[in-house]
Amino acid sequence: MLTDLLRFNSQAKHQQNQSSFNERFMDYVGNNALPDFIDVGIVQRCVEDLKKGKAAGLDGLTAEHVFFHIHCYMYIYQVFYSII
Repeated sequence: MLTDLLRFNSQAKHQQNQSSFNERFMDYVGNNALPDFIDVGIVQRCVEDLKKGKAAGLDGLTAEHVFFHIHCYMYIYQVFYSII
């Protein structure tokens, strides 16, 4: 059963790992040294290269949804930049 696989090795080890993570996470500030290799122009070129006339995916979006709405380029850019 899946719950058997997700059990802690021991409560003490779990607490040790959790406190170690919390200490490291409190000092984390992100990596501000990343180059700006993704910009809106790259997103626009990628969207323009999508195949048109294809069926929608599970999310219900087609390439045309993104291609014909210019504001989508900026939103996609912001999503990718926030992931990095």
